[in-house]
Amino acid sequence: MPVAENSDVKTYFPWLTKKHHNYRGTIQLLRKGRNWYIAIPIQVSSALNQEVNVQAYTPIGVDLGLRHLAVLSEPISGKRQFFSGKEVGYIRRHFRSLRRSLGKKKAQRAIERIGQKETRWMKDYNRKLAKNMIDFALQFDRPLIKMEALDDIRQTAKSMKKADRTIHSWAFYQLKQFIKERAVKHNIPVVDINPFKTSQTCFVCRHVEKDNRHRGAFQCKNCGRKTHADLNAANNIATSTSLAE
Repeated sequence: MPVAENSDVKTYFPWLTKKHHNYRGTIQLLRKGRNWYIAIPIQVSSALNQEVNVQAYTPIGVDLGLRHLAVLSEPISGKRQFFSGKEVGYIRRHFRSLRRSLGKKKAQRAIERIGQKETRWMKDYNRKLAKNMIDFALQFDRPLIKMEALDDIRQTAKSMKKADRTIHSWAFYQLKQFIKERAVKHNIPVVDINPFKTSQTCFVCRHVEKDNRHRGAFQCKNCGRKTHADLNAANNIATSTSLAE
């Protein structure tokens, strides 16, 4: 979409008129280097999710985060897979260090090129990650992928600087889109789950307490069960019946 100073730009977004797609919230115009992005929040009616008979599928929970970009779990078989965020964190820090070393005014074009290179790298990484996640799901009979709503992922990163939160939120949104696109090719349904207290609830005894989780570790204050915090959340997401609104 072209952007020019002191002029009106009219465009048409056909997907806004699709069934079950409702506009809500505030439209944001974002700039990354020389590129401009428009973020339009859309509420997708849960009627789409209700068309899926979840009882007929094998649920796979997906917990998205920063330390581990994704943790997948199929609770019945106990199979799980962790995707570390170390490589992404290292690359992000590398590009940020390059931008800082160049300064601001004299090397603006160089900074923009670095930003574009980082964006391409992240896009390629997300595509590969989405493929690996779908490959995990394909080992099960009639898999159903359940993921937490994007809003909770933003809350996970709330302690980060504003610019970093924006980047991570955009990267997670892109990852979810790639997962859904690839899932369609394999006829794998994907539903968004309300992640309310999934990180604080014990998957075994269902006891809910904030102190159950400490960083990457989960130890239930009621039954004493110990496990990885993200794995516990992924199990709760897999068995949750609370669809995101």
